[in-house]
Amino acid sequence: VTLVISHCDKPIGWIWEDFIPKDFEVDSTYVYTKCGNDVEGAPQDAQIIVLPNVGRCDHTYAYHMARLDSDHAANNNVVLFLKDNDYRNDVGREFFELMQITSLNGFACNERSASYYQDKSSAYHNYTDLATFKIGHYLRESRDEDSEETFISEYQNLGAW
Repeated sequence: VTLVISHCDKPIGWIWEDFIPKDFEVDSTYVYTKCGNDVEGAPQDAQIIVLPNVGRCDHTYAYHMARLDSDHAANNNVVLFLKDNDYRNDVGREFFELMQITSLNGFACNERSASYYQDKSSAYHNYTDLATFKIGHYLRESRDEDSEETFISEYQNLGAW
């Protein structure tokens, strides 16, 4: 398992204290910090990468995927993309449930579907639809218009990745 964490201003120790089981070994941890704050709670072997504060967590995850080399991608069966906060964990799955779903489908969403939590569902729980997702151009807010940051993935869509 590889962890990719989008960090702004929250301590991330909760990931190892409350989410990942104590006896589970994480292969590598990448913390992308974007808001100029110190990263609190990361393991000593985590790679801390400073990025400009553009594109929110979506940019962070796309940035990481666009820079994966094929050897690294082939040797890591599961990549968990996490935010620095746990504010939606009330609708989230347990770690091993995520791993089980991923082993069956190749993908899992932390949030449960609408049938489980009627009004708090994730739009991403349907893998068939999600696999066709691609980003041609991303501009979240007007402050991002002048950004020099670009990324181009070798993959046509999320399913190809």
